[in-house]
Formats: sequence, structure tokens, C-alpha cells
Amino acid sequence: MSDKKGYSDGYEGVRISGSGKRFRIEQAVVWNLIDEKGAYRGQAAMFPSWTWL
Repeated sequence: MSDKKGYSDGYEGVRISGSGKRFRIEQAVVWNLIDEKGAYRGQAAMFPSWTWL
């Protein structure tokens, strides 16, 4: 995660869907979710491309 940009881009990796199927995400943008009090609440991602494995 880049502190300067607030997000990371170009991420690629294997994930598992809610139904248990594996897939590779490509060219993802990932950022941390911070609440109004500044507490970390998780991550969000946007990826235009994926491939089922």
C-alpha cells in the first residue's frame, strides 16, 4: 500500500470466491477502508480482469 497515493495499483493474485472457486485477479487497485474516527475497517478492491482457475 502506498502511503503517498493511499492505494496500491497493479496488484495480481489468487483469491477464493464465496462459493469456493479459485480465481486470479489482474490489474487490481486496492485501498484501505478507514472510518470517520480513523480506525482501519478492512480493504476494498476494484479489478477489471479476472480468470477462473
